[in-house]
Amino acid sequence: MKCQKCNNNPATTHIKQVINGVKTEIYLCSECAGETPDFFSFAPNIDQEFDSLFGSFWNVPAVSKTLYEEGNCKMCGTTRSRFLKTGKPGCSKCYTVFEELLMRPLKQIHGSTKHTGKTPSQLSRTFETEDQIAALQAKLDDAVSKQNFEEAAQIRDEIRMLRGDVK
Repeated sequence: MKCQKCNNNPATTHIKQVINGVKTEIYLCSECAGETPDFFSFAPNIDQEFDSLFGSFWNVPAVSKTLYEEGNCKMCGTTRSRFLKTGKPGCSKCYTVFEELLMRPLKQIHGSTKHTGKTPSQLSRTFETEDQIAALQAKLDDAVSKQNFEEAAQIRDEIRMLRGDVK
C-alpha cells in the first residue's frame, strides 16, 4: 500500500483516530508520518516523550513560579521542577512534600481527591458511619462556635448514637 499523503513511498505507519465516534484511518510512509505534528514521533528516547506528556498534567498554572522553584524532598532530593517536569515522585515522602501539586491533577483526572471505589461489604457500613460522624462533628463545632447549645446537644447525641455510646 502506498502513502496516502505523498502517493510515492510505501506506507509503513497506520494511524487510526476516533473522535466523537467518527473513525478516521490513514496510511503514511515514515517521512510523512514524521512530518505529521498531530501524532507522536516515537523517537529513540521514548522515556522523554512520556515524561513530557505526563509532566504536562503537573504544570499547575495557579501555583506561582516561586513555588515551583523552592523546596525539595529531603528524603530523596527530588526538586519541584523535576517533579513537575516528569510527574514522577522519587520516594513515598514526595507525595507529602508535593501534595498541593498533586491535588489539582488528581481532581482533573479522577473527578475527586477522595477515593470512592469499592470497599468490602463488611467495612462499607463502618466507612459510611465515620463519614457521618465527621460531618456531624463539623456541625457540632459550628453550633458551639455560634453558641447554639441546644442544637449542639442534639448533634452530640446523634454522634453518641452512631458511635454506640448511648447510655
